[in-house]
Amino acid sequence: MTDQTVETPIVEATATPSVAEASASTAPVEVTEAPKVEETATESTAADKEKTRNEEKAKILKQVEFYFSDSNLPSDKFMSELIKKDDGYVAISRIASFKRMRDYKDMELIVEALRESKELLEVSENGEKVRRKTPLVPVKDHFQRSIYAKGFGDETPSLQLELEQYFAALGDVKQVRMRRNAETNVFKGSVFVEYATLDEANKVASSKLQYNGQDLLVMSK
Repeated sequence: MTDQTVETPIVEATATPSVAEASASTAPVEVTEAPKVEETATESTAADKEKTRNEEKAKILKQVEFYFSDSNLPSDKFMSELIKKDDGYVAISRIASFKRMRDYKDMELIVEALRESKELLEVSENGEKVRRKTPLVPVKDHFQRSIYAKGFGDETPSLQLELEQYFAALGDVKQVRMRRNAETNVFKGSVFVEYATLDEANKVASSKLQYNGQDLLVMSK
């Protein structure tokens, strides 16, 4: 009887290490996998943010370069007056207040985008103003490279952008000017569209075009 009671605890003692070993063997798997998942998610988020940032900068630069372009300035009295006041410079904060720029709230992003202009724009050292790098050269044939199109109905908040995209699909568009009543500023339902070349303008003018299912009246200027 005495020998049997001594052997019993020996069996229990040998079972305890096997449980500990099983726990220890699974622990490293959980520790090593978790950081990899977190690192991948972080990298993906950072890449998405950088892509969005670059896309916004491209849109900002395109819009501001248009404001200072040879196509826009001759017909934009407001911008023409602004560039006469400070050696060609215009406050970036002023430009950021323009209707087409109001979606962009980050001034640092706007300045960064404008500094990336390769040929047209230069930003002041303090990052507060922007101007053309070269003097404005009047374009003599912009009238011939433009078309007139009518039949667009009432104006909507996104119509300007939609028209630019519509005509850009037909050629290299320099600008789309929505015609408005001089007194009421109400959209007349027609536009002037300037193309990069005379051939493009003539091609579009001779085409049968529809917008939202409606036939357009299109002709050369």
